[in-house]
Amino acid sequence: MRRCVIILTVVFLAAGGVGAEITASLEVSSRQDVPGGPYRRAELTVANSSALVVETVLLKPAGVGLTVRYDLAVPPGAVGKQTVFLPAISPTQEYTLTALDASGGVVGQASASITWSAELVTADAFIDDAFRPWTDEPARWSAKRRWHYLLVLALFVTAAAATLLIRRPLLRVGAVVAIAGATTAMLVFIYIPTGAVVRVHRYNLRLHDGAGGFESDSFSVLSARRTTEWSRKVSPLPYPVWPDRAAGAGDEVVVDPAAGTIRLTLRPGLVRIIRPDWPERPDVIEPLRGYVRRETDGLVIEHHWIREDALLIHDDSVWLFDSDALAEAMVRNDRAQSYGAFLAGKGGRELHSQPLRLLTYWRNRHQRAGNYYLVNPEGGETGAYMNVVQLKEFSSW
Repeated sequence: MRRCVIILTVVFLAAGGVGAEITASLEVSSRQDVPGGPYRRAELTVANSSALVVETVLLKPAGVGLTVRYDLAVPPGAVGKQTVFLPAISPTQEYTLTALDASGGVVGQASASITWSAELVTADAFIDDAFRPWTDEPARWSAKRRWHYLLVLALFVTAAAATLLIRRPLLRVGAVVAIAGATTAMLVFIYIPTGAVVRVHRYNLRLHDGAGGFESDSFSVLSARRTTEWSRKVSPLPYPVWPDRAAGAGDEVVVDPAAGTIRLTLRPGLVRIIRPDWPERPDVIEPLRGYVRRETDGLVIEHHWIREDALLIHDDSVWLFDSDALAEAMVRNDRAQSYGAFLAGKGGRELHSQPLRLLTYWRNRHQRAGNYYLVNPEGGETGAYMNVVQLKEFSSW
């Protein structure tokens, strides 16, 4: 009995030694000047009691598939410190830290918790149901490709059946092999696209407050026809967005704040949303102003240019413009339609699906009750952009 107790004690001590090879702690930084994005600054301390050199640490918050990667060299028996940018999903957040050596092998794991003050929590930036319009947008094979696939299969079945007419066994086997090879080659030609495997739809909102101020809201929607590793360098610091917590918990995204990169695995049938978008060239935005005045039977709008495809939106009411106007236009009260009627009517049918999604996203996320907005949704197959001008209301000019 005494011998058994000694053995169990040795086992528990060994297990405790293994679990304690890496320990970590986190503290909220007094500085929170994070350069863009919903990350929060914290001070990380890592103690290495193993015999290996730690080169990299991975920090993953509980309940969300987002991992933050940092290079941090910690020799055996030493303590390393690093300022880190972390997603603050919950007021009390636990992170799993994985320490890696130079070859990418796991040196050890540890847990570290941190308590964020209420004003530092940014869960709504990572989990946002305003992005639900994109949950039905995975990349799929086109109808033309599917038709070609069925045609090839039909030809294969017909040719394979024809080989039964060949009496000599060796010739019959050779014919089957040749047909199978030709079928494989045709399927590869059909299903291996010549262009990019990843489909990227890009969305940009330009929000003008009517007083000379403006801000941009941009993101990209990614999907793929087959499982693909995807990475990109984005500035400012990129981050993923999920329409709900279930989608966030089931994902695996790695962000490297020092390099400004984001890496993830795209799978068929699943959409991934990354903010912000990465512009191909600097986007120069000029502030736009506009005004609205109530009249007895309608509204008068003053703006430097009112296009025929622009919309005037007030709460759930939508007005269409009859024609382009250089400076001023009027809409009648009795010509207003509800947003639902607009979507079901000619205006909604004439909008491409991408600007229509962006318009719905803006309403869900940015529209405020009581304000008048002049909006101009544009775009096509590759995405959409939209200027939104909050009109200043005047009783008289």
